[in-house]
Amino acid sequence: MQGLGAWLRAEQGQSSVEFALVAIAMLSVMAGIAALWRFGETGGLLRLASEAASHATGSGGLAAAVHDVSLF
Repeated sequence: MQGLGAWLRAEQGQSSVEFALVAIAMLSVMAGIAALWRFGETGGLLRLASEAASHATGSGGLAAAVHDVSLF
């Protein structure tokens, strides 16, 4: 029976662990892209863009726009 140190130094499952980590990361990225796609499809991105554009077209002109951006 091997000790804990020998078990920790074993490289037999290294590629499986690397595959699992990469697969989880890839699935997370794909889920994020799908969520953004769905948000854009339902009009959420358009709504956010129009709300953000209303700040730039509000009263106060360029000075108010620079102030708004600097507070962001």
